[in-house]
Amino acid sequence: MFSRLIVLALFALPTPLLANPVSVSGRAALALGALHPAISPDGKQIAVSYQGSIGIVPANGGTLQLLTKGAGWDLQPTWSPNGKWIAYLSAPSFRMGSVHIINAETGEERAIPKRVSAMGKIQFHPDGKRIVGKLIHRGVPVILASMDIASGDVKQVSGYENVFGRRRATHALSHDGKSFFFTEQFEIAGEQGGFDGPQADVYRIPLTGGKPEKLFQWPARIYGMTSTKDGLYLVTDRGTAHNDIWFIPGKEPLRGARKLTFGIADEDAPSTSGALLAYTDNRHGATTLVVQDRAGVRREVRINKIDFGTPTKRMIFRLPKGKDTATEAWRYSVKRKNGKYHSPPGSMYHISAGLGHFVHRGDLEIELPVGDYEVRVFRGPEFHADLTNITLFEKGKTQIFHGAITRWIDMRKQGWYSGENHIHANYGYGSWYNTPRSIFDMCEAEDLHVNNLVVANSDGDAVFDREFFLGKPDPLSTSNTLLWWNEEYRSTLWGHMTLFHLKQLVEPIFTGFKNTTNPWDIPTNGEVARRTRLQNGVASYTHPTNNKQDPYEHAYSGKGLPVDAALGLIDCIDLMGVVYDNALPFWYQFLNAGIRLPAAAGTDCFLNRVYMAPPGWGRVYVHLPDGFDYAEWCEGVKQGRSFVSNGPMLNFTAEGKQLGDTIRLNAPGKIAVKGDVRSKYPLEALEVVFNGKVVESGRLDEQNRNGMIKTEISVESSGWVALRAAGKPVRFWQGRSHSAHTNPIWVHVTDRPMDTSKSARYFLKWIDRLEAHAKKRDRVPEGEWADVQKHLDLARAVYRSKLKFSSVIR
Repeated sequence: MFSRLIVLALFALPTPLLANPVSVSGRAALALGALHPAISPDGKQIAVSYQGSIGIVPANGGTLQLLTKGAGWDLQPTWSPNGKWIAYLSAPSFRMGSVHIINAETGEERAIPKRVSAMGKIQFHPDGKRIVGKLIHRGVPVILASMDIASGDVKQVSGYENVFGRRRATHALSHDGKSFFFTEQFEIAGEQGGFDGPQADVYRIPLTGGKPEKLFQWPARIYGMTSTKDGLYLVTDRGTAHNDIWFIPGKEPLRGARKLTFGIADEDAPSTSGALLAYTDNRHGATTLVVQDRAGVRREVRINKIDFGTPTKRMIFRLPKGKDTATEAWRYSVKRKNGKYHSPPGSMYHISAGLGHFVHRGDLEIELPVGDYEVRVFRGPEFHADLTNITLFEKGKTQIFHGAITRWIDMRKQGWYSGENHIHANYGYGSWYNTPRSIFDMCEAEDLHVNNLVVANSDGDAVFDREFFLGKPDPLSTSNTLLWWNEEYRSTLWGHMTLFHLKQLVEPIFTGFKNTTNPWDIPTNGEVARRTRLQNGVASYTHPTNNKQDPYEHAYSGKGLPVDAALGLIDCIDLMGVVYDNALPFWYQFLNAGIRLPAAAGTDCFLNRVYMAPPGWGRVYVHLPDGFDYAEWCEGVKQGRSFVSNGPMLNFTAEGKQLGDTIRLNAPGKIAVKGDVRSKYPLEALEVVFNGKVVESGRLDEQNRNGMIKTEISVESSGWVALRAAGKPVRFWQGRSHSAHTNPIWVHVTDRPMDTSKSARYFLKWIDRLEAHAKKRDRVPEGEWADVQKHLDLARAVYRSKLKFSSVIR
């Protein structure tokens, strides 16, 4: 009887949920998007980070088994010497994360007594008892150190100093665990990356501490490394715009250096086991895992299934029916509650403002582990972002859900066309590789009309995306999404400019980069802007400053802007973007100097990186009442017939005049101003600004999303008037504030000039500082300084003329 009860009880136990791996086919089976490969000690398996989970796949291909499921992005896996454990970082946003260890078979976590964080690659020590890397513990900054797994204690490598040139340096533990290899880039505080050259020194330091030993100098940036008993494998952009893997022997490292990969895009993240080398290759867009032997024979690892370790369900998410809904691109975010973000296999996913997301055309169909999810859909600032909470149950094969994303405003119908000037498709050390097709999808998913993509260098000679430049619209362009490959001209002294509406690239594309083909600080940006205008192009200074207290004191500030703006060589300034809040007072200085310098927008996004801002998060809306034309749009930017925004929408007139116009008064008096704001997120202020000072505030509605102002303001002298709106930062949205600002309407009062003296003195001091800086750098060839001096002195003359009150009308 007792045994019978046992049998009945066993039959009464709930049936365990059985995992059903998700099939992967087509290109995704080859280019799945797995990152940070680590080949096992026996060479039979590869641990990877896949969409924020740590997983294992056979080195010959097959099923990817995912081992981690909690919230956060799990990165940088590394094997223990006996192959039983995997250590990794769990990061909130794909950067620095806490160290964790799991069982390589079960995924069960192994406790670490203390919380220790790290940045970048970590490794097991050969003794299996320590984790080594760039560690952070109890507020101690990033240091080369080892962590005792049993106690959690961190021991710093004495003699290693975290100097400025090692901020982005890479590192690797020697194969025997006795020393660290690390790099030091030639970077100087207060100067741009690449200012002192693209080269990097490679050092070795004993793990027990001591004086670093310089081994050799490599002539290019090094983005990753791993060590073997015979030498080092480096990830470097030597001689190309993309990363390749080189082998550097321990003896005669430079003479014996050998290039191992020759892909059309980036090879990255090398990991070794015996004679095998594993790495990623992103030639197909998302990354492919590759295993290569010493003979150079490479094998691409195909992944035909993904095992989440739990039952899965097909989910179909349907968008509201519309004219083009089924074919247009949308930005999705799918997050399991208290768990991971998910995207279709092969997706080039991204993280922005803490949110994981991807771009997909039309309705979404995806296989997911059963459970509760948040599904978000975005399409730029003119749409209400949709949040749908769903539950996937085990029963059945498919569940269908419906989203409710809607457009809350259509600026095109009102004659306003959005755009931005600063989008990078492929730019140094990114995980993905973009083509015009993938870029088009991302731009369309943001409902961004004008997409000025930039060809540019980074820290050396290599120029990214030159092959896509056409001097005309990209053939993929449509009536609602224009792609035009243009240029970011990068000077380490004068600052960076976005040049658009180009028929030809403006050479030399970069200046002031030591040990490159263009080490000199000439031509000046003003000369480059002049050459841009010869082809009817537009020149704008981009990310003009990110230092509100001292705009000059920022490595990437537009130091040449006050000179070139005074001489009338610059058409606009990319104000709206991540620098907006800090750059706004700087822009006001130009306007208060009587210089007509319209605001434009440049997000400065890097679409090949996982952690990035989508295109158009900073955008300019140009008024074109007769419909869209790119040349007219560019002219509207130059004339200031526009407003900049990262969300709110503005309308503003003064005395019936439009943005960029001039009001003429015969005597001081009052002018009538009228404006409104509409926003999908709450605002805190709607303000009329005259000569940089708030003179009137508008009224917001009960939800603080809409507001208006209609009043008169007193005008005693010439100047400018504009409307601005601002609110607190918005979750999952861009920027330090939720803001918009119109370009000014200018006011000319007869015999009452604008007081430009304060701003003129400000810029005269700026030019003195710039001249001293240029002379200290000593990068103008002998015989060329006279032209630079003339350039500076002409600008000085303009500002000296403004020390007395002057008219703003040209």
